[in-house]
Amino acid sequence: MAHSALPSVDHVKECLIKLRQGPGLSRPTTLLTALDEPVRAYLSRGHNCVPGSAAQIAVLADTISAAIDRLADDERLYAQVDFNLLPEHRFITLTDRQESLAIRQKCATKTIRRHAARALDTLAYLLLSSPADLVPQSPTQSRASSAKEVERGDPAHVVRSFWHLDPGARVDIVCSEIPPDERPEYASPADRNYLRYAKFADLDTLIFVRTRVGQLAPTVVVRDFAPSEHYDTHADVLIVIGGPPWNAKYREFLPQLPFHFEPHPLGEDDPLVLPTLGDLALAPRWTAHGELIEDLAVFTRLTLQGTTVFLLGGCLTLGVLGAARCLLDTERGHSNASYLTDRIGDDDFVLVTEARRVGGITDVADFTVIEPLLLLSRAAGEDFGVVIDNTKRFICQHNPPQDCPVIEIDSIATYVVNLPRRSDRRAWIQTNLPASLRVTYTSDFDTVFDGHELTLTDLHSRGFKLFDWQTDSDNPWWNRPLKYGEIGCTLAHLACWAHAAEHSDAPYTLVLEDDAVLETDFTDTLTTGLRNLHRQAVPFDLLYLGRYPLEPDHPAPMPGFVRPGYSHCSYAYLLTRRALITALACGLRQAIVPVDEFLPALYLPHPRPDMRARFPPQLRALAFDPPLATQRPKTEAGSDTEDSAFINTSGAETSTVR
Repeated sequence: MAHSALPSVDHVKECLIKLRQGPGLSRPTTLLTALDEPVRAYLSRGHNCVPGSAAQIAVLADTISAAIDRLADDERLYAQVDFNLLPEHRFITLTDRQESLAIRQKCATKTIRRHAARALDTLAYLLLSSPADLVPQSPTQSRASSAKEVERGDPAHVVRSFWHLDPGARVDIVCSEIPPDERPEYASPADRNYLRYAKFADLDTLIFVRTRVGQLAPTVVVRDFAPSEHYDTHADVLIVIGGPPWNAKYREFLPQLPFHFEPHPLGEDDPLVLPTLGDLALAPRWTAHGELIEDLAVFTRLTLQGTTVFLLGGCLTLGVLGAARCLLDTERGHSNASYLTDRIGDDDFVLVTEARRVGGITDVADFTVIEPLLLLSRAAGEDFGVVIDNTKRFICQHNPPQDCPVIEIDSIATYVVNLPRRSDRRAWIQTNLPASLRVTYTSDFDTVFDGHELTLTDLHSRGFKLFDWQTDSDNPWWNRPLKYGEIGCTLAHLACWAHAAEHSDAPYTLVLEDDAVLETDFTDTLTTGLRNLHRQAVPFDLLYLGRYPLEPDHPAPMPGFVRPGYSHCSYAYLLTRRALITALACGLRQAIVPVDEFLPALYLPHPRPDMRARFPPQLRALAFDPPLATQRPKTEAGSDTEDSAFINTSGAETSTVR
């Protein structure tokens, strides 16, 4: 056997860069074009392989896979994604795979690329160190063992199991179809430009479902039909897309369902009606200008004579897509599937939740943060029963009285952010708060928010993750690490929102920090302002009562208010129910940033690109002008946020900065 010369590190890196482009190791024959002959010969030395043979390809694939397995934990994942070894990030291009991982980790794609480049360097050195030692005696056994190990912790496996996508399963998809008199001419087979899919009504959902099923289970057999085309194929899985008005297949299941859609003329909404809840009717939510804000996603699972049936419905097409995405999404599908399985096992069920579209992107529900509106289930031979009922949240949010409501201060849920060790600040604000406010203090919560007590270990054990905050910038708040006090402050605000969403039906939630100074006519001005906004149909989700403007404000359609520019200092603000739910559903727990940066990111494009990408605008904001609250000077009250340590992600905790 000819001696194989040692390639240089740069030479191996160049070949690896070519290999990770396109399908990577998911298509092993790519090794013959990505790796030149000297690198192939060196990596397969010690094995009696004919150059370019299937045996050499197997040895090369196992050598590189084994080297990736030997990478440290903080590098292995990036290499596995780059070389297309993880099913949940299996895409044809490197860019798509890295973007998929960025979405999963809630960070910028450039952060993924930086980590991936470092992993690639290490991988090249590993391959040159002793490639023969990397290959196990039996490549086939190695691949099988590796596949089982990946599957055990594979989120995609959770989703496959939930959807019953077993190897070789037969999956029929029946998608709603546009009525014949409303179809375009090219939807007719007689048209010279005939397009079969032009007759489908929920085409975006059909494309999404077909794509995800193909990614999750490449060996299943998938066929799609219009209702007028479908016949009984004895499929293992039947997925019905689109509600009963335009899907005859969906209508066949209505007698078994504990709900129905009330038919209305074309152009009007078909409300969801729930007889088990006293004929409660729920309908989509619109702005005063006719823009859709939210639809209802209705997801149903039935098991009939060996076939698992999934019905994806909604009042409008947005709800249909929302039903599909909440349990097929690459980021949240597995956690939502686990959430449901933990509660109802293999029983039939009906799930109802909100579906939103923000900036053209369908928002995906996260049931681990915000529970669904409604969950009904039934065991075999039984009737549907209520498992979870949060419909009051939707009723309060979506059905305000049309006349001017009577808004009193004691109908507003009020929270004060305060630390247990700062009883002095609690006593001060209690003295200055209006007696009519129903106040809950965070110092009464059985949770640690104090920056003097928090540690990275504690945060991770509670399921929190930190945003990659420090960046190169002239802004002194951005080019340094987060402080524990900033993290604790954000956690305290999060706790207020979560408590209000779970324990209060109030239409508004007021959040104050314990150094807020309220104007003498605070209650009258606040309630009058809310009534005026309602009377004039001025929409808002977030209302600042006080803040520190950093960029110019903009005129609002009513005197006494402005549309706030980029602002800091979240010591006094009010949230609607919609804002509560939206703020909790943004994934802040998995990407903690200062609350002063988070709130403005929700109503305008944040000045930082990575913040814009992670937290796009979703709310409508107003601010009282002049403000109803100011803030005590730090020389008088101190700052529990700034009087804390910087985090140190390298391992050692820093001392408190005074």
